[in-house]
Amino acid sequence: MKFPGFSERFIWACAQDKKAPSTHRELGKYFRVSGTSIGYYERGEKLPSTETGVRIATKTGVSFDYLMTGRGSKYPVESDGSSIEPLTQVNLNAAEFAIEAIGTHLDKKDRETMPARTQACQKPFS
Repeated sequence: MKFPGFSERFIWACAQDKKAPSTHRELGKYFRVSGTSIGYYERGEKLPSTETGVRIATKTGVSFDYLMTGRGSKYPVESDGSSIEPLTQVNLNAAEFAIEAIGTHLDKKDRETMPARTQACQKPFS
């Protein structure tokens, strides 16, 4: 086991997300990696790429820094230490506009899931 700390944090993060599937195959689809990769992460044999780590942290609602390094807050916080508030409708509209502006650079799967992702941003982190 090369990365035992990450293994523990990955399993913990997945448990935080009530929507996360339980099988390696389905969890892999959920995070857009292979089921084999999920096994590697759970056993601490490999670390995810930065992109995948961000995706895991975002979907599970945990801090990327904590997930990858074990340092900092377990949940995202503002620079002043306060909890991140859910996006307001104004911020959500700005996010949707930005997504549309860069939409041509996203792959098809990203373009299809963006509306659901922006709606998920309205949910506060626990």
